[in-house]
Formats: sequence, C-alpha cells, structure tokens
Amino acid sequence: MKKGQKYYKEQEITILTKMDKELQKLIDERQELIDKLCMEIVAVEEGIIKIPVEAK
Repeated sequence: MKKGQKYYKEQEITILTKMDKELQKLIDERQELIDKLCMEIVAVEEGIIKIPVEAK
C-alpha cells in the first residue's frame, strides 16, 4: 500500500470510529428517552401522575 493510500485509510478509520461512537451515544440517549416515557405512561396508568385537563 502506498504511503498516501495508507494515510487516507487511517483517516477513514478514524472518521468511522468517531461516527460509530456518536451513533452509539445517540442510540443510548434514545433508549433513555424511551425508558423515561414508558415509566411516565405506567405512572399515568396507575394514577400516580394526573394529566391536566384543559378548561373549555
């Protein structure tokens, strides 16, 4: 492999690694939000949290 090709391959790997880490972070954040939403739904169903009703 030529020196230039090796450099670009290393850069590609670095960028893909950063992208993978960022994607994993977003997936984790998404899961946390889903978990929080599920807990709130359960709390509403069990009457722990009351949903305010708009006055008409």
